[in-house]
Amino acid sequence: MLSKEKLQSCIQHCQTTAGDIRTMAADAQNPAKQSLDQAYSSIDACIKQCQDALNKI
Repeated sequence: MLSKEKLQSCIQHCQTTAGDIRTMAADAQNPAKQSLDQAYSSIDACIKQCQDALNKI
């Protein structure tokens, strides 16, 4: 069974990873910057979906 604690932990981990990606993107140059920006967008969308799921538990 899914627990709020596990989902919150996963969200926090992803938020940390998203911050790391943002930091790397700030230091990168194209085309790596573009790839990192896309990765950030993907993980940000994932975080939002997980937060929505958390709100529905």
